[in-house]
Amino acid sequence: MDCDAAEELVYPPTLNIHSGPPGSNVVRFKTVPFNIDTTKPTVDSITLTPPGGYYAQNSVATATVSCSDPTSLTVANFFSGIASCASQPFSNLPTATTTPIPLSTSTIGTQTFTANAVDAAGNSTTSSVTYQVVGSTDLAAAMVGNLLVKRGTNMTYYISVVNRGPSTANGVTLMDTLPAGTTFVSSGYTIESCNFSGSVPSCSITAPRSSCGSTAGSCSIGTLGPWTSRNPMGALVAITVHVNATLAAGTKLTDMAVVSAANADSNLNNNSTKWVTFVTQ
Repeated sequence: MDCDAAEELVYPPTLNIHSGPPGSNVVRFKTVPFNIDTTKPTVDSITLTPPGGYYAQNSVATATVSCSDPTSLTVANFFSGIASCASQPFSNLPTATTTPIPLSTSTIGTQTFTANAVDAAGNSTTSSVTYQVVGSTDLAAAMVGNLLVKRGTNMTYYISVVNRGPSTANGVTLMDTLPAGTTFVSSGYTIESCNFSGSVPSCSITAPRSSCGSTAGSCSIGTLGPWTSRNPMGALVAITVHVNATLAAGTKLTDMAVVSAANADSNLNNNSTKWVTFVTQ
């Protein structure tokens, strides 16, 4: 018999030690086969939904887990099979994917989701992912731009984003709807700060050079701390567009922007802003 730690041993129901008719020298064995499969299953992936890893407190988020049981290296297509994946039962399949499993989002801070894979032979493996449960914020946006613009030229919208707290905002994204009759040229952002230690506020204003990402009209700012008297800060986004040369003089161009984050927002009325520009010859 082959004992390569990945196969099944089956004894006959009886074994006659000496030749001849069975007698008192017959040894009887339990005839139920048993596995000596020691190959561990694997947790192949843990997918969090929504993606991103940041979730508002008490929001709905789930994890979907995929498990598999590798075949024997010496015996083709031999495997014990997945008996359970993330505590959900399966019928000894080579691969298994769970239904969505609710994540705990009741407590603010770093949380851990752990999944285990168990095969029919009793071998098991665990894998974990971490995610962040974040508190509420109050994001606010304001915009300035040209009052007048010549057709066939470029103009830039400047959009300020402030987090009024109390928590740090995560996954901050600005979505800008460009006016009809314009085409996207470029975008960027910077994190600005001010100092109120003197009689006159001193603010650091730099050109928005950080990349907003590859999507026109969208700016991924990421993390933005709350504006406080000790930490007065915010983001400045610059979006440049080209005004089509075919537009008639007097055409009204309206740009609209909305800011959002993974956090729950206590006041959605100040998340959007717009600016109106008129085209001249």
